Amino acid sequence: PRSYSASDLAHALQRFVRRERFNFVYVPWGHGAKGKANMGFGFVNFVDHDAFLAARAKTEGKAWVQLCGGEPREGRSIEWSEATVQGLHENLRRFEGSEHGHPPL
Repeated sequence: PRSYSASDLAHALQRFVRRERFNFVYVPWGHGAKGKANMGFGFVNFVDHDAFLAARAKTEGKAWVQLCGGEPREGRSIEWSEATVQGLHENLRRFEGSEHGHPPL
């Protein structure tokens, strides 16, 4: 959802994968609508490839409302793709002091 912060995304993911299996979450916020909406994507760094595979298997293709515990309905579905920046330290360096709102988690 466009109102989600990094904390919201981390909380939602914990329904499917233990929190210790990912160590970085970042959701960039846009400048439109006075910065009151995220840009429609986020970054998650998993501690290993198996953690990513588990999260993807349980969430990909599901509607965001399902991820949040709501009833299935039409809407944007969850899609995973590989980011160009990999690893906790590299992500922290990349997004530190980002101009796009909320800090990484």
